[in-house]
Amino acid sequence: MNPKENEPKDVLTDALLQARSESLSGDEVRQAGDRVWAVMEKEAVVAPAQVGRIQGCADYQALIPEYVAHRLNPARRTLLEYHLRECVECRKVLWMKRTPQTQAPARTMPGMSPALKWTIAACLIVAFGIFQYLLLEKYVLTDNSFSAVAQQIDGRLFQIEGSLTKPIAVGQEINLEQVVRTGRDSNAVLKLKDGSLVEMKDRSELSLDSSSRGPVIRVSRGSIIVQAAKQQEGRRLSVDTNDCRVTVKGTVFSVTRATKGSRVSVIEGEVWVEQGKDTKVLKPGQQFSTHASLRSASVADEISWSRNVDQHVALLREFVILGQDIVEGMAAAGLRYQSDLLPLIPQDAVFYAAFPNVTENFGQAYDAFRQRLNENPELSAWWQEKNQSSSELTPEEAVARLRRIGQYLGQEIVVTVGGTEAGSRVLILADVIDNTGVQTALQDDIAKLNGIAQEQVAVWVDNPAQLTATPDSEALYFYLKPGLIAVSPSIEEIQRVAVANAGGNPASAFAQRLANTYAEGAGWLLAADMERLISEPKAAANQLPGVPERLGLKDLQQLILEQKTIGGQFHSRAVLSFNQQRRGMAAWLGEAGPMGALEYVSPDAFAAACFLTKDPALIVDEISEILQSSDGDAWQHLLEFQTKQAVNIREDLAVPLGTEFLFAVDGTLLPKPSWKIVAEVDDPVRLQKTIEQIVAGINAEAQESGKGGLTLVPETSAGLSYYRLTPTMGPEVTYMFWEGYLIMTPGQAFLSQAIQYKNSGYTLGKSPTFQGLFPVESSDECSGIIYQNFMPLVGSLAKYVPEQGTGLTSEQVANLRETASKLPPTLLVVSGRNNEIVFSGRGLPGLNFLTMAAFGNLASMVRVSPEAILEK
Repeated sequence: MNPKENEPKDVLTDALLQARSESLSGDEVRQAGDRVWAVMEKEAVVAPAQVGRIQGCADYQALIPEYVAHRLNPARRTLLEYHLRECVECRKVLWMKRTPQTQAPARTMPGMSPALKWTIAACLIVAFGIFQYLLLEKYVLTDNSFSAVAQQIDGRLFQIEGSLTKPIAVGQEINLEQVVRTGRDSNAVLKLKDGSLVEMKDRSELSLDSSSRGPVIRVSRGSIIVQAAKQQEGRRLSVDTNDCRVTVKGTVFSVTRATKGSRVSVIEGEVWVEQGKDTKVLKPGQQFSTHASLRSASVADEISWSRNVDQHVALLREFVILGQDIVEGMAAAGLRYQSDLLPLIPQDAVFYAAFPNVTENFGQAYDAFRQRLNENPELSAWWQEKNQSSSELTPEEAVARLRRIGQYLGQEIVVTVGGTEAGSRVLILADVIDNTGVQTALQDDIAKLNGIAQEQVAVWVDNPAQLTATPDSEALYFYLKPGLIAVSPSIEEIQRVAVANAGGNPASAFAQRLANTYAEGAGWLLAADMERLISEPKAAANQLPGVPERLGLKDLQQLILEQKTIGGQFHSRAVLSFNQQRRGMAAWLGEAGPMGALEYVSPDAFAAACFLTKDPALIVDEISEILQSSDGDAWQHLLEFQTKQAVNIREDLAVPLGTEFLFAVDGTLLPKPSWKIVAEVDDPVRLQKTIEQIVAGINAEAQESGKGGLTLVPETSAGLSYYRLTPTMGPEVTYMFWEGYLIMTPGQAFLSQAIQYKNSGYTLGKSPTFQGLFPVESSDECSGIIYQNFMPLVGSLAKYVPEQGTGLTSEQVANLRETASKLPPTLLVVSGRNNEIVFSGRGLPGLNFLTMAAFGNLASMVRVSPEAILEK
């Protein structure tokens, strides 16, 4: 044996080479890893962390083991979950605790290129920077001293900390992240450090937090009413409910956190509600729910528990009246038959809006509003608080400035947008009757604006020719010439207006069409050049080839909306014009004609919509062509449906139908809504066979999947033959064929009632009220109507609002009924003409809907027994 073979160095070298050449299987590696992890896990078992007051990330991370083991109490679990949303480092700790730690099989890693190394280094630097910013925002920029004081307590208010429940006394301070809860039949008012008041309903729970953007109220359950104090510039007060965030600057609103979701109601001001990627803006009286299953609730019902319910209801009522006074002031503006400002708009204008100067009318409505507030000491005190000086304009200051400038302006104000989407230019023009007065007023406002912004955001221009564009400039330029003021962020527009002739002729087809509108008398005017907008390259790029032509969209010219006063009444009109005879989807609306379906609707209907259409078979043909050419998958699904159901949609469904369709809500809403559908039918026998075939197909699919199906049976009652369609789960439907129409209702009694209306002549079409709503300029016949008369609806529901049991006094219920009486009926008439579609109506469409929203849905306040319904 060679002595060298026994040297320790060589033996060690051979052993290392042999170990390197060997490889373990994946199972062996995992088994070894499991054994190591078991030992580590056994050694890591410690007692549950004992954390008192939570002061930072270390305390939150100490709670994570109990959180993962589902042993953390509900209050702390809620706080931890809120914190995890904002803290990246704590989420990382949670992830490491939840992720199984197993040994991965060893593998060799190829060498990294220098570029990859620098990329990884850059990513680490960016991640570190983000982490540092989050720490900076959480612990430096955030006001961690933010707190609240229990100002008033009726009953009991508790502090919840782990397994402990401690009572809170009036005047006691409530710190950040401290969970507080009101007891049964109790409520409390918290005053935040910024002056905001938070009123808590009984059995409600919340905690306070703070971010760099302002205070945060986290509602875990129950209802609160927030009177938000005026926030400083750049700051907002927020309310989080786990499924939405409400953000305000200074307003009054309520938030309810229920099991199924959250509901936000606005009493005064404006709030922003964020849910996921969507943001909604709510005005006074409006409401938002995060889930469709949440029951409808009126704003009055939402605040009826409040100690300040009288103030809130009165405030709600005053804002409704203010809105109506403003509308009446708008209607009082006279018509304009020509415009000195129209020739000054850019030749490539795509949007045009012209308004009468109603500053004085608005000021009078505001004065009446203030007078009514002064008659109520509580509302007057609230308004004075809202108008305390701050860095932003108070309502009083805003109205004063508006009236100050408005008194120097002429009869018209115009806003126009020219250019493409990539380079649009906004321009505001106004007639001026006092150049000196408007210059003094505007220069004063410009100086204040620049002072507040601490930069030049508004510029007064004396010589437009000397203006030069600067990169990234976002200033607003004001230019005054005799009889005219121009405002725009575009230097080019200011310079163009400076040399333009106000007495010139319209420079484009769009402007010429507007001039024709003025010739007929203009009030409030909005218009869009649809032809130019659709032809924009960006818009065309998003369109499927050939589809706009088939739909008739390529033929669009202009959309003009106008509202004006005729004979003391407010009239609204919209015209959608085309450059040739209507085709495609635009032609689906039929020509004007008589509407027989209205004979099955009574004058007491709450709402009705009836339309005449093109031949349904031709509409199906056009839809089929579009699907075949643009959406092969949808077309294939349609073919599969027809094959499975053994039904041809065109021949078996569209061909038997006529060209008239109606939907109405006609009759009682309690206990069963009395809706009805009326459709013209040319071949009722064929249509009935199609319905039976579809029901049979649905039942076959239901049987295969083990679900409930439909039951369709013919019945006869009082000499009327009809069909009853009943699903396994859900409300039944009854329908019948009568004198060329299919009538469908939620019950047989409504079918008989519809026939009685027609036979007796007691119909909506013959009602003097309905006929009196037709616009003066409309023809004897039309292509469609949309009618609503919510006054009897609200009146009937208001009768069922009890004097007790809603939390409202008889006086408060009377106020709601009075608001209900301010809902006149409206009618929108639609006429399909050769190359245009005209919408017209009396009143201000949408006003009734806004007023309805102002006091919510009275049905939610109704507690009705069958005996009460019969009695009413």
